[in-house]
Amino acid sequence: GDTVSSGIEPGFGVCLKNQTIRLYVVNCAEVIGVDKEAAKKAKDFVASALTDSEIRIQTYKDSKEKYGRWLADVFYKKNGLNELCLNSELLSLGLAVVMKD
Repeated sequence: GDTVSSGIEPGFGVCLKNQTIRLYVVNCAEVIGVDKEAAKKAKDFVASALTDSEIRIQTYKDSKEKYGRWLADVFYKKNGLNELCLNSELLSLGLAVVMKD
């Protein structure tokens, strides 16, 4: 739920394949362990939100965190509707909590 894999096209004919993006300041339940049902709900929501959506990614200092993932806010828009922040949506729906340091 809090990690997304995607190709990224930043422009200028550049395409970055198989990039791993960690949602900034968001922590979802892990798929292994006692909270796997909560993790599945978060994962299903993310998949549903991002499928067939226009997506914009805002990274933080273009740096990677300790596991090599990009830290980012992910914004999505479906059917020309208003842009939504995936990070905020997960928090507001109770599918994630604010990540602690």
